[in-house]
Amino acid sequence: MSERRKSGMAPTSFELASRLREMIRQKKYVVGESLGNERDLAAGYHVSRTTVRRALQVLERERLIVRQQGRGTFVSDLAHSDRPVRPSVLLGALVFEHQYFFDAVLQGACGLAEHRGYLVTTGSNATEAEETAHVNVFIRDRIPGVLMAPRGVASRDNYRRLIDAGIPVVLVEALIPDCPEDYVGVDNAEGTRKAVRFLAGLGHRRIGYVGHNEDGDLPCRSERLRGFREECRSASLTVPEKWIIEANQTAFAAPLAKLLSTKDRPSAIVAYNDNWAIRTIGAARNLGLKVPRDLSVIGFDDCVLASGYDIPITSVNPHYREIGTAAVKVLIDKIDDPKQNVKIISLVTPSISVRESTCTV
Repeated sequence: MSERRKSGMAPTSFELASRLREMIRQKKYVVGESLGNERDLAAGYHVSRTTVRRALQVLERERLIVRQQGRGTFVSDLAHSDRPVRPSVLLGALVFEHQYFFDAVLQGACGLAEHRGYLVTTGSNATEAEETAHVNVFIRDRIPGVLMAPRGVASRDNYRRLIDAGIPVVLVEALIPDCPEDYVGVDNAEGTRKAVRFLAGLGHRRIGYVGHNEDGDLPCRSERLRGFREECRSASLTVPEKWIIEANQTAFAAPLAKLLSTKDRPSAIVAYNDNWAIRTIGAARNLGLKVPRDLSVIGFDDCVLASGYDIPITSVNPHYREIGTAAVKVLIDKIDDPKQNVKIISLVTPSISVRESTCTV
C-alpha cells in the first residue's frame, strides 16, 4: 500500500514517518502486512532511500514495525494494541551537502542523540526553497531543536523564523552574519597552525597559502588565514604577500601559475581546503613541477577527495563525528535548560592526516 505525493516537495524523513504512522493507526496497514521494500517506498513517495530508511528507523523505535533481515518491514502486532504510542522525539538537522563533510557530522550527532533519547531527521538546505520547506515543517510540527549548517547570510531569514517560533538552534561549521548563536565547528585557526608546524617540521621555510576570497564564508576563511599567518610569525617564517593568494574559483589559475613559476617560489603550500589543494597540485603539474618533490601541498577537511586523489593529499582532519557529537550535546542541553542564555562556542581540535602530497625538503 502506498500513498503517492500529489504535489509539492518530497517529504522529509520526519514527514514520511508521520504519514506511515497515521496509516498504521488507521489500520490501512494490518498487523503482519509488509510496508514494501525501501526501493518501492522511495519510488512511491518520491524520496531517497536514505529518507525512507530514517523514517523506518523512527517507526521501529516506536515498535510500530519490525524489520526482518532479507524479508522486509512489517506492521508489528503491537501497532494496533491499546498501549499509548508516543512518537519519537525528533531533532531537525539542515545541511547543504553530504559526501564532502556532513555525513560523518550527522553520524556523530545521531549517535549521541539516540543515547539521550532523541532521533535526528535531516533535510537539505542547499537552496532557499529547500531550506524554507524544511523549516516550515519543523515549525509546524514543533521540532524541539535544530542543527543548522547555514549558507551564510542566505539562511538568515529562516534562522530567525526558527528562533521566533521558540525553537533552539545550534549552528554547525558556519556562522550567519549578525546572528549571534551557539556554534560548534572545527578550530579553523588551530588547523592551519598545525599545517604550518607540520610543514616546518619537514624542513620547509618557504610556505605559501592558497584559498578563496568569499567574504560570506564565516568563520572559516578568516580563521584559517589567521592561523596560517600567526604560526608563520611564531616560527619566524618570512611570507611575502605575493605568496598568499585568495581568489574565486574562476580567477585563481593566473595568479597561482605566476606564483609557482617564479624562482623565488614557496616549497610548500597550505590550501584553504582539499578542493584548493587539488587546484594547486594541478597548477604545479601544468608547470612541470612534481608533487611533493618540488612542491608539498597540504589541504583542509580530510574529505574523500583528499584520500582518493591520485596523489593522496595530506590534510587537516576536522574530526567530523566529534563535531556532530558536540553540536547535538549543545542543542539537547539548550532544550533541557531553556533559561540558559549564554551563547556557547565549541571548537573541536583537528589533527593532520599524513599522505603522499608532502615530503621533507
